[in-house]
Amino acid sequence: MNTGSRGTPMKVVFFNQIIGHIVRVCRALRSDRGNVLMVGVGGSGKDTTIKLATYVSGYRLFTINTRSVYTVTNLLEDIKLIYRRAGMEGRGTVFQFNDTNIKDEIFLDHINNILMGGMVETYFNREELEEAGNSIITIYRRENPRQSCEGRQLIDFFLSRARRHMHIALLFSPIGERFRARALAFPGLVAGCTIDWFHAWPRDALMACAERVLQEPSPLAPVLTNPAICAACVNVVADVHLYVDRMCTTYARITRRTNHTTPRTFFHFLNACKIIYGRKFAELTEIAHRMDTGVRRLQEARESIAFLKTELAAAEEDLKEANYLAEQVLQRVLQETETAAGAKSRVEVLKQRCEEIVQSMEKDREEAQDKLVAAEPALKEAEEALNTIKVGDIATVRKLQKPPNLIMRIMDCVNILFYRPMVPIQADPEKPESFAPSWGESIRFLSNQNFLTMLINYPKHILTEEMMDLLEPYTSAPDYNPRSARKTCGNVAGLLQWTLAIMKYFFVSKVVVPLQDSLKKSEQLLQRAQGQLTEVESELDEKTVVLNKVQAEHEVAMKRKQKLKDEADLCIRRMDTANQLIEGLSGEATRWRETSRYHKQEIVLLTGNAITLAFFLTYMGGFNQTARSSALKYCTRLLHKYGVPQSERLDCVKALAPPTTVSRIE
Repeated sequence: MNTGSRGTPMKVVFFNQIIGHIVRVCRALRSDRGNVLMVGVGGSGKDTTIKLATYVSGYRLFTINTRSVYTVTNLLEDIKLIYRRAGMEGRGTVFQFNDTNIKDEIFLDHINNILMGGMVETYFNREELEEAGNSIITIYRRENPRQSCEGRQLIDFFLSRARRHMHIALLFSPIGERFRARALAFPGLVAGCTIDWFHAWPRDALMACAERVLQEPSPLAPVLTNPAICAACVNVVADVHLYVDRMCTTYARITRRTNHTTPRTFFHFLNACKIIYGRKFAELTEIAHRMDTGVRRLQEARESIAFLKTELAAAEEDLKEANYLAEQVLQRVLQETETAAGAKSRVEVLKQRCEEIVQSMEKDREEAQDKLVAAEPALKEAEEALNTIKVGDIATVRKLQKPPNLIMRIMDCVNILFYRPMVPIQADPEKPESFAPSWGESIRFLSNQNFLTMLINYPKHILTEEMMDLLEPYTSAPDYNPRSARKTCGNVAGLLQWTLAIMKYFFVSKVVVPLQDSLKKSEQLLQRAQGQLTEVESELDEKTVVLNKVQAEHEVAMKRKQKLKDEADLCIRRMDTANQLIEGLSGEATRWRETSRYHKQEIVLLTGNAITLAFFLTYMGGFNQTARSSALKYCTRLLHKYGVPQSERLDCVKALAPPTTVSRIE
């Protein structure tokens, strides 16, 4: 049944009484136009019985939903729908109608008419009846092959078929005056139905249901895996329910107040047992767990102190070693820093020295350049003077038998500049104030075809101070000047200008040469200084690399030292925290153990306590204090009788209500 159903699966416990009801209802439904009136209090099994009986009979169950707005019109439409299904499909259809579906007493009037006469033709109009008759014409011909298929015959066949396959199941409660009044007002409810009366469940039925419900998954289920405990609990809940049934009768006779207990109340009682057990179990378990956790933490704190002491001693040894290593590395860092600083200082000194040499060289170079620039006009003048001399002029002078004395003196100066042989120094017979000329050597020199070229390409580096001393007597003569030479010698006067220019160049270069020598020495010094600077810089780089490496080692050593120090400090803090925890909670450990032991014992007693509390909460609301006390004593005796653990003195109010509510009530 559950397999073919799309709704919530049914949970059914079969016992003899419910099986008898199912058999009786099935027999009533299977009879021709059979209807059934099921009378019983809520939760007695009427709904389950009609569903099972319908399923066993192979019929289809039809129910109505009156939770929303449901009027007579809606009821009539549902009745027409049921008749269509029953008449057209030819399948048994059971119309379940509960007393809770009665929104208006007119509903019962229509139900009564159907039960008394079964006449439903008035619910359909002509077109609906014809449509229904035409829909089953094939079935009619198969069942009545020799009869005609006229319209009225089809309609009668449809109505007969619908009445035959439609069954009504009325589910009413006998409590109150309404059932009696309705039975008198609508006699068809009794006369047109087979009545099945649902009486109170017997003890075996209660026990079967209790065993099934209590063993469903819940915090209580593991406790009931013990067969003895399970049997004891089942006996207790069944007996207390029957006791309350009897007590309701006695209480009504004494106080004139009526209380009712139904099987539904019994199921509420069972579910309350599971819920209360689950909540109390979680509450007690949580408290016991907290107490155990506190005790365990204290024990762990005591054990951790010894471990932390060992760990702290090891950390202090490691820290001592790390301090020593860090100090060693620091000394190396200081040493390498000092070495690198010395190399850096030497580099700075050499750099400064090189800069000074470069500055001195620049100064000498500028001064020499200035002097050379000053000598350039003399050289240019000598070149211009030579350019005035032609080859013919040289030939003319060479042919002179007795050249002017000035020309011979000019040639003597040229011979001196070229290191040519000279006659011994003696006075000139023709001009006593002058030296005797070496004209013969001059003629030979003038005869050289490359004479002018040699003058133009004169090697100025052969000039010496001795040459200047030898030339001085010649050049200091009053007539040894360009003007006198042009007047006496013509174009050959250029030789005089050339000798004067060469002498001027010598005296200028005399100042430049020391500067150039100094410049060369400075360049050599600079080269040596730069070489030393390169060596010292290379040494500085090596020292810097070593210093960086040592500094990195020092940084690693300091980090390790700091890490070990932090670990030691953390260990000390943990020890302090553990000591404070132990000192502050030393008196609480015993109380926590006792509290945990008490709550664990309460968990053992929780089975009986949950039954008592659920019994009090479910059944005792409608009774006075005397009846409640008597019922609770009876429940306690039953728990003791069947061996279900329970607390000796259980206050139901304090156990169920919060302390604030209890204090407000008191």
